[in-house]
This record gives sequence, C-alpha cells and structure tokens, in this order.
Amino acid sequence: MIKKYKIYFYLFVFALLITNVSFVSAEERVNMTYLYKGTMNDYKTYIEKTKDSVNVILPNLFNISSTGTVDLTYVIDKQFVDDMHKKGIKVIPYISNHWDRELARKALLNYEVYIKELVKIVSDYNLDGVNIDIENLIVEDKDNFVRFTKHLRESLSSGKTLSVAIAANPSDSKIGWVGSYDYKELDKYVDTFIVMTYDQSYYGSKPGPVAGYHFVENSIKTILKYSTPDKVILGVPFYGRYWNIDEKVGGSAIINASVKNVANAFHAKKYYDEYNRTPYLKFNVNKIQATYNVSGKKFTAGSYLMYYENDKSLKEKLILVEKYNLKGSASWALSQEDTSIWNNYKNWLNARYYNDTNGSWAEEYIKKVTVSGYLNGSDIYSFKPDNYMTREEFATVIYRIQGYSDIIVNGIYKDVKENRWSYNYINTLYSYGIMQGNRNYFYPKKYITREEVAATIYRVLKGNETAYQSKFNDVTSDMWSSKYIEFCVSTSILQGYPDGSFRPKDNITRAEIAALIAKIKGI
Repeated sequence: MIKKYKIYFYLFVFALLITNVSFVSAEERVNMTYLYKGTMNDYKTYIEKTKDSVNVILPNLFNISSTGTVDLTYVIDKQFVDDMHKKGIKVIPYISNHWDRELARKALLNYEVYIKELVKIVSDYNLDGVNIDIENLIVEDKDNFVRFTKHLRESLSSGKTLSVAIAANPSDSKIGWVGSYDYKELDKYVDTFIVMTYDQSYYGSKPGPVAGYHFVENSIKTILKYSTPDKVILGVPFYGRYWNIDEKVGGSAIINASVKNVANAFHAKKYYDEYNRTPYLKFNVNKIQATYNVSGKKFTAGSYLMYYENDKSLKEKLILVEKYNLKGSASWALSQEDTSIWNNYKNWLNARYYNDTNGSWAEEYIKKVTVSGYLNGSDIYSFKPDNYMTREEFATVIYRIQGYSDIIVNGIYKDVKENRWSYNYINTLYSYGIMQGNRNYFYPKKYITREEVAATIYRVLKGNETAYQSKFNDVTSDMWSSKYIEFCVSTSILQGYPDGSFRPKDNITRAEIAALIAKIKGI
C-alpha cells in the first residue's frame, strides 16, 4: 500500500514463533597477541591466563643486529613451539627494530642476507610465519620496505603467514612514519595487516586517550581503502598513559594490570570519556606519597590524569571487528592486561556480546543493533532482553537511529531536569516533533507502550494520514493512537495478536525494540 516503506516486520508478541538459533560462527576469529618481555616459561604462564582466547602468539624473537643480520632475542625452544601447536596456537615471531631507524635501514639494505637467515630459522623450528614490526621509518624508506616484504613473501614456504604491523593512520596521511607504508603495494604480498590503533596520545603529547574510539575506527577505514577486511587485524592496547598536569612533559606508560592499584592507592575518581569511549582517572599525589613506583618510575607530587583501557572501552573497539567484518584482533602486549578481560574477550571478538541472549529469538537483531550503536546492553555484560523499555530509553534509541548530531534544549518538561542523563535526547526529539510527553511531563521512567511506539515510528517515517481500517477488538477509530497503529500495521512494522487484539496499552520489551529497530533500519 505504501511502497516507499519497504519494511517487513512481523512482531508476533503473543507467541514470538521464531526459531531459537545460536548465531555462533563455526570459525572463530583470529586473536593474536604480542609477547614482549619474559622467558619462554613466563610466556606459557601468560598464555594460560587467557582461558583459550588466543590462537596466534607473536613473540619477540627476531631483532636486527648492528650489521643488519638476524639477532635472536632468545635461544628458541622448539618444545615451546610444539606445545603451542598442540594447543592449536600458531607461533609467528615478530621482527623488531625497537624504533631504531638506522638499524631498520641496515636490514632493508641487507635484505637478502637477513631474509635468508630468517627463513631458515622459521623452517628449522617449524614456526608459522613472520610478523614485520619495523617502526619509525619515513617516506624515503617506502620502496625499500616494500622490496623487503616482497622478497620475504617469495622466500617463505607456502603455508607460512606473513603479516605487517602498521601505524594508526586515521587521516590517511602520506608523510612521516605513516608515510613509509605503501599500502597498495604491500597488500600484494602480505596475508595480514595488523593496524596498531594506539598511541593517539604519547609521551610528550597533551593528555588524552591512547586509543580513542574515532581514532581507532578511522584508522581501520584508512587501510580498508587499500585492502580487504579479511586481511585486516584490529590492534588494541593493554596499556594506558598518565600525566602530571603540573609538569610540562608527561605521558609515561602504565599497564592496565597496574591501574587498579594506583586508583586504590590515591583514591582516584573514575570517569568515562563518552566521545573517545575511554576511561580515565583523576587523582592527586602529595609529597609524602611521591615514593609510589609504577614500572620503575616514581610519581612526583601533583595532580594527575591517567587514561587506560577497561572492559567497556575494549568491548567498544572489538565491536568494530564485527562492524567492518575484520579478520580478528591483536593486542599489545600479553601480561600487561587486567586478566579479567579474558572472561569475555573471546565472546566479544566473535560478536557474542551479552551473557543472556544466547538462544534468544532476537539474538541476531540484538547483535545488529549493538554493532550499529542504536541500542546498547543494560550493562556491559547483559542485555536483559525480556525487560521492558522506559520512555527515556526509547527516546535515546530514536535519537540514535535518526542520526541527530545536534542538541536542542528547551527544558519544557518538569520531570526531566538538566542533570538527567536523557535530558538532551528527550528535548531534541520534542523539538523535532518526534516524541512528546503529556503537557509539561514526559514520564521518563515509565515503561513505553505499544501505542506510544506506534506514534513515534509514524513520526520517524513521516507517515501519511491513514483512516483506521484494521479490526482489532481493542482499538477504535476515536482513539488518539488509531491512525498511528493503522500506519504501523499497514506497513507491517507492528502486528496484532492471534486473538484479534492489538493491546495498545501493553509494554514492549528490549528484545522487541531491537527487532523493530533492525527492521526499520534494514540491518
């Protein structure tokens, strides 16, 4: 009837006769992690703590000598490699110049000798490939870097993986360190790009997040201009940085595993940067406390800002893997994390975002609206699909699906104060004529009803005047909501019940809203 609304949604609330399906992928995504410090025995201990979440390790084995040849960090333990293989874990050591540009250039110029040695070691110890993590080159080194990568690819036997770690490049810059990567040429030879989406803020920079959400997402968008999602790995940090704002220079690193102790020691106040989707602490250190040691560095007296990663911020980043259908994730570096992250990391990486939606009729819808950012969980770990949705929660969802970037504030509602979390969303929707209250009250905590949902969707989709024709036994043409219900029914957005009722006053669950939004947005 109304062709422009190609929306096919059959919401049978009475029975919800949708097959219970668990949307668990048959093939788990790749989860790599770097191993930087420690012995082989230490590495085994670190890996045990991951709860079988990791399937590729990138140990620090290959350095570059002063003559441009292979310098082994450790004597390789073949038994360690065999043990990892028995666990189903691939061992792909990384080449590092540890930020030394001239050392890297020696390897690039001496590439034939270096690669010959490297390939022999990979073969002798049954390693699964090589990760090139050569950093701090510049544009002038670009061609030599491609030549090195090409020759290594041609020299490695089939079945061995070649990956390149690349710097975050949110603006697709062609200068400086990020300019040393010829993405298009490198894509011809590598199996995987590991995008190091961190160090947005660094030692010497102004205070800020190590890996803000938009910095991370835009860096992914850059490499996808030159490669395909199945070759891209999202790199995430297991560390943060802190600044004494009373000093001119700051930004020293702190591992996530140490943050909780610092917060407790200094009674830090915890915050969450909603724009960058990153947690941070504020705390003061007095002269007496200035002996506190973090990673060998003492705090000086002053006022501190500390940015780090927690479950919430890491989950936000891992959702990007599903959003862009990436190959997987990599982390820097194992042993730096708060080990509680492994309780959920594998599930989040594989788009299993909540502990209470597996097998739900709405599981796939919930996943889609989570990835799109339209509807979040009740908390980080649960969605609570059977809970009813409040009016202010629904207002927030509608604000997001409308894609509003502006905030219009008028303060019309007496029960929505300026300090209320939903204040901006509710007032903006009122200004656009999308969602309204009753006189000067919005009733934000009240559960939203089916007829209120119908009215809001009618306004969102700019529905036309439709005379009431449906024959529900509990809806009459003189009801305020009849035209809204008629529109939503005629466009198959909402349906009634087998007993002939619509139940306009009934509340609606979070799972039903997830399905509704997924269908409206065509996701």
